[in-house]
Formats: sequence, C-alpha cells, structure tokens
Amino acid sequence: MNAHVCLACIEDRLATLLETAAELRCVRMTGGVPAERTVLPVPDGGPAPLIDVLSRHGVSLLVCGGIRPCWRSAVEMAGIAVLPWLSGSEADVLSALVRGRPDALAMPGCRPLSGRGGGPRRGGPCNTTDAGCLRRRRRNAGE
Repeated sequence: MNAHVCLACIEDRLATLLETAAELRCVRMTGGVPAERTVLPVPDGGPAPLIDVLSRHGVSLLVCGGIRPCWRSAVEMAGIAVLPWLSGSEADVLSALVRGRPDALAMPGCRPLSGRGGGPRRGGPCNTTDAGCLRRRRRNAGE
C-alpha cells in the first residue's frame, strides 16, 4: 500500500465524528509501512478549511468515524477518498488498511463500507448549518 493517509483522531483513537476530531494524524505509507508521520490541528470553519489542509499535505485518503454527507461529498469532490464509519486505534486502523480489511473496524450498527453508502443511514437531507456545505449551497442556488 502506497498512500498518504489521514486519520481524524481524538487522543490515540479515531474520533467518533470527524467534526469532533482533535487532530489529523497524517501517515505516508510506503510498501505497507508507515514511512513518515505528521500531526496537524483540525481547522475550524467547516469542510473548506479541512480540504485545504488535507490538499496542502498531499493526503489521498481520509479515514474517520462518522461524517456528515455534505462534508463527505465536499472532500471527495476535492479528489480525496473518504473511508468513514470506522473505529479503533491508529495502529489498528493502519494494520487493517495494509491487510485490505478496514471493514473489520466498522462502527457497530454501520453498514458495510463498500460503495458510496455505508454508515447508519444513506443520503437523506443535509441539515447542516455550515456555510461551507456544498450540498446546501447547490440547493439554495436553485431557489
């Protein structure tokens, strides 16, 4: 596995929700081995500043617990893959990624991670009040 992976963490585990993460643990994986680690603060202000930080650091995969559908769409539209609805420590997550078995760390009650769905529910209305929410901006632009 060769990728620049970012884990949205609180203490030594994935945060339950991306929005509650205290830090972004970026790990450059080379041949399935962590080659370089960087810890970054989580920016305030919604998905746009988060995307900016991830892009500036060359992140190709964001691994997190829960994530709002509009945040996920925004991150994916920026070209960063999202692997949500996982739980576990940094070591457990990296090991599962290397083994190709991230589904083994799926949060209890969440659907399988394959495809665009996953999580406790699929789609639904975006009820976030974040100014940076792309889905809300698109919907409001049509009004």
